[in-house]
Amino acid sequence: MAGSKKKMQRMTALTAIITLVSFLYKLGMGIYAMSLVLMIASISTLMVFICKVAFVKAVTKTRAAKKKSYLFMTIATLIYSLIFLCFIVLKIFDIDISSQKTYEGWLGILLIAFMLIMFILSIINLKGALEKTDLMVIGLKEITFISALADLVIIEAFLYGIYLEYQTPLDILVTINQYFPLGVAGLMLITTGIMFIRYARYQPTN
Repeated sequence: MAGSKKKMQRMTALTAIITLVSFLYKLGMGIYAMSLVLMIASISTLMVFICKVAFVKAVTKTRAAKKKSYLFMTIATLIYSLIFLCFIVLKIFDIDISSQKTYEGWLGILLIAFMLIMFILSIINLKGALEKTDLMVIGLKEITFISALADLVIIEAFLYGIYLEYQTPLDILVTINQYFPLGVAGLMLITTGIMFIRYARYQPTN
């Protein structure tokens, strides 16, 4: 048990570095494109990095310390989910809060490929936890799931943008593009609610 936790601690520390690089990449691309969608989505990656650092520090500690770190993860998730929801509401009501730049050629392909890879890795990590009863492992899975949802919204937005370059959008596709992120934001909030319930029910003395 202790050995597996140590192994997971080392692996998480390594993936935390990768997550930090991913955050810097998304943020840089968001600034380059003046895309608030990408900048806000990059916050989820930064949140995952911070939570992975918390995981590394707490995974081998007492249950009380784990509960405290899990609360930190939950609050971080709630803050990001609310930021994401506010942005999506502004987007639905067509409030212009960012400039638009069309990605063409290799840059667009590279960006979408990167997002797809990060999304697939997030799903793999979501299913690949070694100790599903450990609170910190569960928290890391939940945070990873939130980040995967944010990446999925970015993928949808850029694919829709490419579609518009070649086709006149169907009404159903316009509606999906507008409200799909709202559904994702709702799922983020539901996940956060589950995390708060899990925190309240967790007994450090057991």
